[in-house]
Amino acid sequence: MSAFVVDVAHIDVLVRVALAGPSDGSHRGRRGRGPFPLRWWVPVPGEVEPSTLDRALEVFTGEPPVEPRMVPKFLERRLRAPGHTDPLGVTPDELGSMWLGENVRSVMHLYPDTVDGGELPGTGSQWREPYRFTDPEYTLTCAQASAAILGYAGQACEHPDHHASEAFFALQALSEAVLRVLPGIDDAPHHWGPQQLHQARCTARMGTN
Repeated sequence: MSAFVVDVAHIDVLVRVALAGPSDGSHRGRRGRGPFPLRWWVPVPGEVEPSTLDRALEVFTGEPPVEPRMVPKFLERRLRAPGHTDPLGVTPDELGSMWLGENVRSVMHLYPDTVDGGELPGTGSQWREPYRFTDPEYTLTCAQASAAILGYAGQACEHPDHHASEAFFALQALSEAVLRVLPGIDDAPHHWGPQQLHQARCTARMGTN
């Protein structure tokens, strides 16, 4: 088991995808920008609310549930594009700093001797400087973005609290957003049944003839 701190250029390309989406994403050319700039949700520490099912039942029956099921309350977060004003938005600098910081926390947990100033495996002392988003002047494709997400995730997952961190929720949201704009995804069935399977088999057989 090993981990290292990724180059800040890796963080930059992830943030750029979070801002505008992959270069070959199916959202390009549509009205609007699809799931970009990125949005994600994080649990609010110590706060709970009735489940969606309980709220729906209360509306339907007109009576509150006898034993309500309480679930964590989530807060929406959204990436703020440069030049836009959004008091609740997260800036590219803040998102990148969040991801880089989680990577450093992961490495320090795996290598405790680095906590008190030891050298971290990776790209020197870049992580010691406050992160500032630098436009890489290149936008990753869907495949490149997916590989970059996987590459980063493998270096940031060692801390036991990683899956409760906002960095994790934001990265999961980015992964899902890239998946939603894969080239050709708008033409693929979103639900499969006998008819869709029959059509797919016919298309596959035609392609081999």
